Amino acid sequence: MPRLPIIGPIEFLVDQKYPKRWGRSHDQAEADEALREAYEEELRALPAGELSALLTLEKAKLAQANLLRQEREEAARFFNQPTAVANFEHWSRASYWSLEEACSLALGKSPSLVNSARLREYSQVSAFAVRYFRLLDLAKRAVWAKQLWEPSYPTVFLAWAKRMDIAVDPRLVAAVEARGHQIADWKTMYDDAVKSREEWREKHAKLLTEYNKAVDLVNGYSRMHNQHVAQLAEQKGEISRLTAATAVAQVEAVEPALATRERESLLRLVIGMAIGGYRYDPNANRNSATSEIATDLVTAGVPLDVDTVRKWLREGSVLLSQTEQKDP
Repeated sequence: MPRLPIIGPIEFLVDQKYPKRWGRSHDQAEADEALREAYEEELRALPAGELSALLTLEKAKLAQANLLRQEREEAARFFNQPTAVANFEHWSRASYWSLEEACSLALGKSPSLVNSARLREYSQVSAFAVRYFRLLDLAKRAVWAKQLWEPSYPTVFLAWAKRMDIAVDPRLVAAVEARGHQIADWKTMYDDAVKSREEWREKHAKLLTEYNKAVDLVNGYSRMHNQHVAQLAEQKGEISRLTAATAVAQVEAVEPALATRERESLLRLVIGMAIGGYRYDPNANRNSATSEIATDLVTAGVPLDVDTVRKWLREGSVLLSQTEQKDP
C-alpha cells in the first residue's frame, strides 16, 4: 500500500491559506503561486514558538471543519431522517423482538428501515452505525450467556439493557410500560425462578417421604393380612368340621369389613399423594407419574415395579371416582 507523502508544517500552513486549485488560467496559476511563495517566506521568518502556535491553530480549525462536515453528512443519511423514526406504539404491541429489531428500537429507529444489512456500508464512517453494531454485538453475546433469547420478549430485552447501563430511547420504554408490562430486572426474575424451583423441590421431597411412608404402611398391612389368613387357615384345620365351618363363617363376616376399611384408607392416601405430588391424572389413559413414582421408590430403597404401582393407582382412582359420585 503506497504511503501518503509527509507534509511539513510550513507546507501545511501554505496549503491551508492558499489551497491549490484546478482549472485555473495560466495567469491565475502564476498569481496564486506568487502568493504561496510570499507566504512561505513569511512563515520561515517566524520564530519557532509563533510558527508552532499558528500550526496548532490551523490544525484545530481543520479538525473543526472536518467535524462539521461529518455532522452534515451524518445528518443527511437515511437513518437520521424523520421517516426512520420507529413506530413505538406498534412495536410495543409485539409479543417478541428479534435482536436486530430490539437494537434498532432501542436507538429509536424503525427496524424495517434501519438494520444491519443497510448499515453495513456505514460501519466505518458513521457514529450511529458503530453504535448499532456494538449494541448488536453485546446482545448476541448475551444470548450465548443465556441472559437473552433470540427472539426475546420486549420486557426482558429492556431489563437487560437497563442492567447493562445501555441507553434506550425513552419513548420505547414508555410505550412498553403503557401496555402494563413491568420491566423487571432479568437477574431478579432469574433468582425468583430459582427460589420457586427450590421451594417446589422441598415440597416434592416432603411428599415423596410421606408417600414412602404410605407404601411401607400398605406393605405392612399386607404382610399382617397374609399372616392373619395363614393363622386362620391353621386354626380351621385344627378344629372340627362343624366348629371350623362356624368359625370360618364368623371370620369371613368380620375380616372383609376390617380389611376394606384399612384398604380404602391406604388407597385414599396413595391416590391423594400421587395427584398432589406427581400431578397424576386419574382420568388419563397414560400417566408419566407412574414411572416417576416407581423411579423415586427405587431411589428411596423400597422398589416396586411399574405394574404394581399402576395397579394401586388404578384402584385408588376407582375409589376416588366412587367417592365423588357419592358426594357430588
